This record gives sequence, C-alpha cells and structure tokens, in this order.
Amino acid sequence: MSNVEVINQIPVPGPRKIELLEKFHLNEDKVIELEGFRVYLRPNYSALETQFSDSDLLDKLVSGGELIKGKDSEKYDEGISLVTGDSFGTIICKKVEETKTGGVKKKEYLTLIAIDQISVNEQLSALPIAYVEAGTAEYTIMESVKGLPATKFVEKLESGKISEVGKRLIIESINAEIQRIVSVFRRRLKLDKRWYLKDWLIDFDWQSMSLVKVTPIDWERVKNYDPDKPLIVEKIIIPEL
Repeated sequence: MSNVEVINQIPVPGPRKIELLEKFHLNEDKVIELEGFRVYLRPNYSALETQFSDSDLLDKLVSGGELIKGKDSEKYDEGISLVTGDSFGTIICKKVEETKTGGVKKKEYLTLIAIDQISVNEQLSALPIAYVEAGTAEYTIMESVKGLPATKFVEKLESGKISEVGKRLIIESINAEIQRIVSVFRRRLKLDKRWYLKDWLIDFDWQSMSLVKVTPIDWERVKNYDPDKPLIVEKIIIPEL
C-alpha cells in the first residue's frame, strides 16, 4: 500500500475554514508561563519542558542562529534560523510575520500539527515542537530538517562538475517531488499556498547523486485550496540540452 493510499484513509478537516485546523490541536499543549514568555509545548516533547522553562535559553532561541531563509537585515522581521544548544540539540526557530498569516492565530503551527497527524510512513514537513510568545513577537519552533535551501542547492548544482543531462535529471526529480508533496497537502488538508523555491529544503546525496528528501519549511501564507484556482508552485528551471 502506498503512502498516499494510507493517507487517504485518515479523516481530515473540510476545505471551507482554515480555523478547522484547530481540530488537530486538541488543546493538549503544555502551557508554560514565564516572565516575558508564554510557551505552548507539544505533549510528545514533554522531555524538553525543563529547557522551555528557562528564560535564558528562550532568549537565545528567539535571538536567532544560522539563518537558512531570509536576509541578515531581515533576521528579526522574517527568517528561519537553526539554533543549537547543549540541552536541546539543533532546532528550527521561525519568527511569525503577522502580515502573512491573515490574522489567524498559530496558523503555521497548527498547519504543521495537521501535517504531522496525516503523515504516515513519511515525514511530510518539519515537526512542530512548540509555539512561543515573547511579548508582541511569536515564534514557531520545529525539529531540525536536513538539507540546503533550494535556492542555495541550485547554486551548488550549477557550479558543480555535472553534465547538463545529469543536472536535468536531478532537477526533474526534485520538481516532481515538490509537486507530489503539494498535491498531498491540497487533497488531504484542502490547503494551498504560493510556493517559492526558498520555501523548500533539499536533502541530496552528492556521492550517489540521488535525491534523499524535499521538505517544506514555510506555511505562513497557507490558504484554503481552490481546485479551480490552484496557486502557483515555483519550480527549478530545467536547463536546455
């Protein structure tokens, strides 16, 4: 039985209201109240409760780390960072940009929870760990995902000593996988968004020259899926032979 066939057996929310993502939340999060912070910690990450109860650690977390999306000048307005700590390893911290969420509280966080709960036999997106409110700023915390941002991957691919035919085959496989994942989100969660290359991480084995995984990491602009008006999915341009 294929992954898609398994996913198709799982009930999911209807297409009309994004707020129906709340069904996946189930109010199970552990709420941690600290001076200057409120943390919503997913129940399956209860082992991290001590770390997320440490204000100094949270300060480090929301201050950013290695930027994997966004420009340095935009770090505190838009960006996704890899943050590493002795007590929690490496995790992704993403500052929520309210102008992109359409006013839906925890929109990206709830989307990640929904994706996690329909993911069978494969991880379709980064796994949500927590949602952090720090004053007026809010952050989605996710497990680290392997791979290069797609834009950087393309730069590396173009600069490598690979034949044009080889590059074409690699790009075709990545584009097909991006489209497959987008199709699953549209069909099973009735959700869509304008997908840019910068929204994806590409995990590629350069020794075997094979694609390992493609993972989406940005969900702020997610909308209800309209099959009559599907949103554009940016693809890597295939070089001409």
